[in-house]
Amino acid sequence: MTMLAAKPVQTGGADASATNAPRVSVRNLTKVFETKRGRHVALDNVSLDVAAGESLVLLGPSGCGKTTLLRCVAGLERPDSGEITVHGQTVFSSSAGIYRPPEHRRLSMVFQSYALWPHMTVGENIAYPLKNLRVPSGDIEPRVKTVLEMVGLGSFASAYPGQMSGGQQQRVALARAIVSNEGVVLFDEPLSNLDAKVRERLRVELLTMQRDIGFSSLYVTHDQAEAMALADRIAVMGVGRIAQLGKGDEIYRRPLSRYVANFVGKSNEIAGTLKARDGDYAVVETPLGVFRGKAGPNVQGDGQSIIVLFRPEAATLERDIPATHNRFAATLKHSTFLGTHLEWIVVSGHTPLVVTVGDRAAHPEGETLHFSIDPNLMQIFPADEAIS
Repeated sequence: MTMLAAKPVQTGGADASATNAPRVSVRNLTKVFETKRGRHVALDNVSLDVAAGESLVLLGPSGCGKTTLLRCVAGLERPDSGEITVHGQTVFSSSAGIYRPPEHRRLSMVFQSYALWPHMTVGENIAYPLKNLRVPSGDIEPRVKTVLEMVGLGSFASAYPGQMSGGQQQRVALARAIVSNEGVVLFDEPLSNLDAKVRERLRVELLTMQRDIGFSSLYVTHDQAEAMALADRIAVMGVGRIAQLGKGDEIYRRPLSRYVANFVGKSNEIAGTLKARDGDYAVVETPLGVFRGKAGPNVQGDGQSIIVLFRPEAATLERDIPATHNRFAATLKHSTFLGTHLEWIVVSGHTPLVVTVGDRAAHPEGETLHFSIDPNLMQIFPADEAIS
């Protein structure tokens, strides 16, 4: 179903529109869970800001702390230390002894499970937060109608959640989150229960709505494609900390660690030994030849064990060029057509690599091909750097 055009809705209240201050600010947040196996540090001194109108995505694998961080912001978990402000007001501070419950934080939340009341109609579900906020009854119906039109469900006010598809229910949950106009919406993996096609369509619609309405969002997902599609900035989380925070293209092209590089997108790794540093670059001797690329922050002295890393699309197919500096020869083992490109499994020496190319020419399995890589598209990291 296509999103209907809608007039932008004023969100966030007068104080939010009058300042460029962050809508959500987290400082030095720590959360420890006591388990039968001992202490588990879910959040370790985490800090971040969500700007006005920004979509900030928390991306990471299960157990990295992203959902715990979201729940702490929502007030569903109480941190052990740190500070959280929402719309400039402190809602949690360990030093000042402040803890505001969820209903006093001026936030909306969209859950993975939709969390709709099955005995209420769609209209009643959406109206529920307005009634809790004691909005005059005469204002409730027009606001419910407006947000239903925004999410493309204008004719569903009298339907019950059980009569709707998963995608439609998720739209109802989103409508309920934005109807109160609080200006900040928290998303806890809201699309993970949907099939691929519906998920892709709702990504586009959610992004359009976020831009049109202007609410700020903190969004949790383990899906990197979803993060890239929805985020103004991405916080890649690992083991209770933010491993890297930045725009999606920056994180993909300039990962600060092997962990980030391996989690965000596909990557190839080649083991080698550091020969020399050359400013921001490093020269590495490998079984495939000599490579020069961008040096990570912990690449230091000659002789260091090194990992050379590059994305599949960074390798450029060449013809009849011997494998020399930043070039390697490889044998084509398998070719897969993926619509927009070909994905090749190649082997150089004893190292299997994945290469994506737009080349439509037929290459038989077993053919030896030559590839080159731009040094700016190659990353160099210490071999002993943690990747999980």
